[in-house]
Amino acid sequence: MGAPFDTITMDAFGNFERRDIVPIGYAAFGLALGVTAGVFIRRTLPAMATTAVVFTAARVSMVQWIRPHLIAPAHLVVALDPVSTGYGRTNSGPDTLQASAPRLPNAWINSTQILDKAGHALSPQFLASACPDLGTVGPPPGGPGVRTQVPDSVRTALGNCVTKVGETYHVVVTYQPASRYWAFQWYETAIFLGAALVLAGVCIWSVRRRRT
Repeated sequence: MGAPFDTITMDAFGNFERRDIVPIGYAAFGLALGVTAGVFIRRTLPAMATTAVVFTAARVSMVQWIRPHLIAPAHLVVALDPVSTGYGRTNSGPDTLQASAPRLPNAWINSTQILDKAGHALSPQFLASACPDLGTVGPPPGGPGVRTQVPDSVRTALGNCVTKVGETYHVVVTYQPASRYWAFQWYETAIFLGAALVLAGVCIWSVRRRRT
């Protein structure tokens, strides 16, 4: 970390899998996996297909389930900001306030949530009670995906709503600081190198067993 590209993008974790020492672990694991598949399957094409499937599954599992839990994330609590808080829906959920994460250069943002002191998320019922006029503005003119100028009345209503909701709720950002980048690099590399060593041991054991 610390290359000129990071200085520009401020997103070192965005290129985590393609740089520094982690690719060494991937390469060692892929090689050991391919050899192991060849030793046990003994047919080139099925061994190659098995290697590709298992390698992909291992990488996906690391990204989706293992890496996020290697180190407990940090939490940052900030006040709701009328300037950076929007209103809309995510996927098929209801319309609600959407807070933007504060600027954390080179950090890995896991989530940004609007919570109260007890850790409860902003409910549609509370939002409707606190901001009864907010849901009447309707969808933005021009249709989904079209950038348009929001009327001053809408901006004022949203700002007033955020200020009122902010009396009870705040923003909680769950993230991994930039200072942990190299710890993640070493942990993930060690996991894949360890898996490669295990596979190598299995290959040696299998070959020796066949010779006896």
